[in-house]
Amino acid sequence: FWYSLGLVAWIIGGVYFTRRAIAFVAERAARTNAAIDDALAEAIRRPLYIMLFVIGVNLWAAFVPLHEDAYSTLLLGNKGATVLVIVVFLESFVRTYLLLREADSRVLATSGGVLRTTAKIGIYALGGLTVLSAVDIDITPIIASLGIGSLAIGLALQKTLEDFLAGLLIAADQPIRVGDFVEIESGVAGFVLSIGWRTVRIRTRDDQYVIVPNAQMAQATVINRSMPSAEVGFVVP
Repeated sequence: FWYSLGLVAWIIGGVYFTRRAIAFVAERAARTNAAIDDALAEAIRRPLYIMLFVIGVNLWAAFVPLHEDAYSTLLLGNKGATVLVIVVFLESFVRTYLLLREADSRVLATSGGVLRTTAKIGIYALGGLTVLSAVDIDITPIIASLGIGSLAIGLALQKTLEDFLAGLLIAADQPIRVGDFVEIESGVAGFVLSIGWRTVRIRTRDDQYVIVPNAQMAQATVINRSMPSAEVGFVVP
């Protein structure tokens, strides 16, 4: 009982002091102009909480008599938690770094949402399989099931996936950017407000809010009046 009570006190006290320490580090990082230290300060938040819990459980298990199978399960849990800490840190760092760089990068300001979503899906997908492998779970059937499941999902969400892939192409090719004035062959003309993972949002000159699917935007003939420069020439008869 007392060891379990000590575990609860460890977690509560650890969360309090960890939160104070992270706030101090984040405050010091905010004083610099670099984005990487701010991203690191934010990225260590959740991994530290996971490590705090894992260390507490291991300390508790060191004093409490447990069955031999429980110790084996604890060792597997430690391996899985180690991989989980790395995965959570990477996802938080990439997401925060992209958010902080949006103000300085025209590319990230235009396609930051698509890139963050893609990175998050990729990191968690690979990280989840790595965690399962670390705890001695055979991932071969899971990978095979994912292949069949992906085919079924792809057929069911064909239009949504088409918009998502078109958003990736727009993010890579950069034919339009946030803030550009564009004209689409359908007659829509206005300023690009955002480019998401599914749609492009445009505000027209008469303050109308137009939402265009990414696939339609990628396939349409688009006149970008802001590229290569904002200055344009025209003929006055």
